[in-house]
Amino acid sequence: SGIILSASNNEINIKGLNKNSVVKLFSISGSVLKMENAKNSSVIWNVPQGIYIVQANDEVFKVVVR
Repeated sequence: SGIILSASNNEINIKGLNKNSVVKLFSISGSVLKMENAKNSSVIWNVPQGIYIVQANDEVFKVVVR
């Protein structure tokens, strides 16, 4: 897949994106919290602790932020 996701210290870091990929952050209940077109190969979001779903490059990932 090439996408690398990491989460720590209230931050989600998504690497390995295609330029202009649409990256979406969802709450566990399915609400869209953030949406961004990747300007380069990575996106960093600051978020509260919790469980999130990230959709990027037609792939879906579950992320736990502690």
